[in-house]
Amino acid sequence: MFDLPTIIIENTVDSEAIPPSLHVYSESMHLHPEIPDARPPDVCCDCPGASCARNPSCACKACQTLYGMEVGLKGFMYTQDGRLKDFEGIPIFECHEGCLCNDRCRNRVVQLRRRVHIKIAKTKKKGWGSDSVRKGTFIGTYSGEYISESEAQNRLRSDEGTFIDGGSFIFDLDFHHLLDFRPHYMIDGGNIGNTHKTHFTRTIRVSQTVVLLLAMSMRGNLAKALIAIFTEREIHPGEELTLSYFGSIQKVKANAWYNAVGP
Repeated sequence: MFDLPTIIIENTVDSEAIPPSLHVYSESMHLHPEIPDARPPDVCCDCPGASCARNPSCACKACQTLYGMEVGLKGFMYTQDGRLKDFEGIPIFECHEGCLCNDRCRNRVVQLRRRVHIKIAKTKKKGWGSDSVRKGTFIGTYSGEYISESEAQNRLRSDEGTFIDGGSFIFDLDFHHLLDFRPHYMIDGGNIGNTHKTHFTRTIRVSQTVVLLLAMSMRGNLAKALIAIFTEREIHPGEELTLSYFGSIQKVKANAWYNAVGP
């Protein structure tokens, strides 16, 4: 495991103060009291060392292939250098703590956290603005609190921590590949998480023209997926980083820019 790369906030344009932080900043996921804790993993492999990619009997690879069969995916969702393959919309099944493989396994990317340094910078014309990374690079996760559907509806009705600057921070984990799966949880990044203005996933703008994509990442537990963010193509210096939030109760409203600086 390695230390998480830095996030730098810079404003050389004016005297605007850095926006206030979250109640709780976290790169990890939290559980609402009504959400049960750990359960036995749905899938795990017994591959020694980092041999999963070479092992034709790897259970995690078989599970990934099963879900990617309709689009021709064979093997894992990651290339040898840890970048996402071109199969948008397919859930990612990573190896995890229940598997015998180690952290050098090719199928461990999202769980090892972000590997690029992030710089959130304000620009004169475009607000909080940016620098570059390669296609398929893991940028970060949308972290927060796992909650139930009923709790999500309660929070939306009461505005309890889910609306900041007019946008809802609740994401629905009911992706189309897993429509029949239960239990059905959601992620609220309103009060806990990395989604406020000073935290880089909050500064990604919503747009019809996207340069980032969301992927559902699972580590042995289908119910508690992670929402992972990857670059859809190479991102050039100063380019606006945008994505289309899907599967949410209400679309997230963001109005800032961010800067992703290479490793």
